[in-house]
Amino acid sequence: TTTTTNNNNNSNLNILRVFYRSFPITLLTNIPYGVLMVSTNEMTKQMFQTYNNNNNNNSSSSSPSLAVCLFSSSLGGMVASFFTTPLDRVKTILQTQQLQPVQVVLCERNGTPTLCPTATAKATANTTTAATVSTTATATTTKLSKPIDWKQAVLMIWNEPTNNTHYLQKYPHSQNNSVSTLYRLRGFFRGAVPRILSHTPAVAISWTTYETAKR
Repeated sequence: TTTTTNNNNNSNLNILRVFYRSFPITLLTNIPYGVLMVSTNEMTKQMFQTYNNNNNNNSSSSSPSLAVCLFSSSLGGMVASFFTTPLDRVKTILQTQQLQPVQVVLCERNGTPTLCPTATAKATANTTTAATVSTTATATTTKLSKPIDWKQAVLMIWNEPTNNTHYLQKYPHSQNNSVSTLYRLRGFFRGAVPRILSHTPAVAISWTTYETAKR
């Protein structure tokens, strides 16, 4: 009975952990995002206000115009979303790691998360199954039995060029230790443009609405 109770408690604890798996990285993403967004927005508005005050002596107490609010908040959203893209990539991997299709099964090779060899070789084969992937992996590659953490997610992004078909075609003699550091770092900003295009208007609308209502 005691063993059953302990197992139930552990099961309930694991269920709760699932909901908070990406909480630390989400917090680390939202804090700098908010700091960058608000500070850029306020600094830009202050610059416009200073410029108007220097050119119009009677407008020192005027509030920023609608155009200034739109531009300042848009710039704030653009800057914040761009510089927090690496953290957002790590967060996305943590939140979606168990939604990978069968052809993209995560394995652990010498302690580093990566794509299973068969999954990489047969990414376009519809007949590939998870069982085939796990049994045809090399001796040092095993299918992950537990969720990855943020450190492993960072390693996955860092090692992405070694599984990138476009990169391997362009540099066929590249090995893991010879992949350009710049190319690896670019992987952390993959998806930055869609993120900017979604956050910029969202921040502009929300902050302009706030500034309008505040008046």
